[in-house]
Amino acid sequence: MPVDLVTFKMVDDRGKSKSAVFPIAAGHTLVDIGTFVVVMAANVDAISGLAIADASIQLSLTLPGTVKTTPTPKYRTDEGGLFAFSVTGSEYRTSVYIPGVLDTMRNGDDIPTSFTEIDDFVTAMETGPGVAVTDKHANPIDSFLGGRYTQRK
Repeated sequence: MPVDLVTFKMVDDRGKSKSAVFPIAAGHTLVDIGTFVVVMAANVDAISGLAIADASIQLSLTLPGTVKTTPTPKYRTDEGGLFAFSVTGSEYRTSVYIPGVLDTMRNGDDIPTSFTEIDDFVTAMETGPGVAVTDKHANPIDSFLGGRYTQRK
């Protein structure tokens, strides 16, 4: 059975953070989850000496039936593509790591938009199909800077 996750990011007096994660049954409304967050934040605050810096939710969603249900042999999670984007209102860039990028989607270590599937991915990142994709500071994605094959632990 799928679950949603409610997470409180908690910070100590040295600035170090840890998360308290609460799995909840999937299917609740955002209003119900919001009520849970308010109640649980007060309870967690009462029993912990740390500050609650942030609360977030991760919803379990139904994937389209067209996506793979079994992995393609030979592709690993620590090998993939790092896609870099400029962001509006920031001198910094942001990137997204996609594990297991297919060999057919790259030229050596470059991942170019000359491949239709890569171009479609980049377009979806830049235009956001129904939602705006941002960096972690809510600055909107501006333009694609390039993709590289990389290995990550």
